[in-house]
Amino acid sequence: MELTKKDQIQLVLGALPLLLAGPDLIANGNLAVGVASLSLGILNLLAIPMYARFKRHTHTWLNLGNSLVAFLTAYSYYTDDKEGLPYVWVVAGLLYLFAAYKSYSKTQTPS
Repeated sequence: MELTKKDQIQLVLGALPLLLAGPDLIANGNLAVGVASLSLGILNLLAIPMYARFKRHTHTWLNLGNSLVAFLTAYSYYTDDKEGLPYVWVVAGLLYLFAAYKSYSKTQTPS
């Protein structure tokens, strides 16, 4: 299974919000969620050169992990009394879930 340019863009775009939120979460005292965000963002980027070694559900698992971290980030921002950020992260989590569903259904269709 080859990694297309579209897949590479998806992995980079999936990593960017997580990499940007990680330092902010750590600075606000949410070390666990911040480290999880940074780690998953880096994992998304590492998946690009190492994609050939992964199984076919790589995108699905990465998107599910991204979704989990997005929901944790939303909760963290909600408990920090941020105004609009929790809602943005809930939408991001839902979009990651949708992307996981699409990538899973793409691997289930017979070739």
